[in-house]
Amino acid sequence: MNYKSKLSADPLALILGVIALTMLLMMFCCGFFYLVSLILSIVGLVAAIKSLKEYDSNREAYEAKSRENVYIGKILCLVSLVLNAIIGLVFLVVAFFVTKEVWSNDFKQIFKELEKNNKINTIDTISFDDYDDVYYEEFDTSENDSIEMSN
Repeated sequence: MNYKSKLSADPLALILGVIALTMLLMMFCCGFFYLVSLILSIVGLVAAIKSLKEYDSNREAYEAKSRENVYIGKILCLVSLVLNAIIGLVFLVVAFFVTKEVWSNDFKQIFKELEKNNKINTIDTISFDDYDDVYYEEFDTSENDSIEMSN
């Protein structure tokens, strides 16, 4: 009797691919599922690739249906991994712009408070006179306006 066996990742890759995609869809209610989905899709993809290499090395020992199941599992894991990557990039871009706006508003507020308390002087203009090589620097303070000249 010529008995052919299943590949090592026959049920595993397919199940992990389905679970990873399901968790990715459930991620919108709970953010924790994003990380679990990412890990499951990577594990399923690695297992599927390993099993497909087993099949290619010894085709006579394994069922063709088993290879199809592993290949479908590989595709599901790839789709889940790509969707995870896209969603992760969107989250990073949104987080970057949100934190950038928050930090810039915080720094603007700090500088405004320092200016109010006369802790810093801001340079409004710096210009050079081409005719007599005099350096002008103008400072803005709340106490007085001054122009310093140096040769």
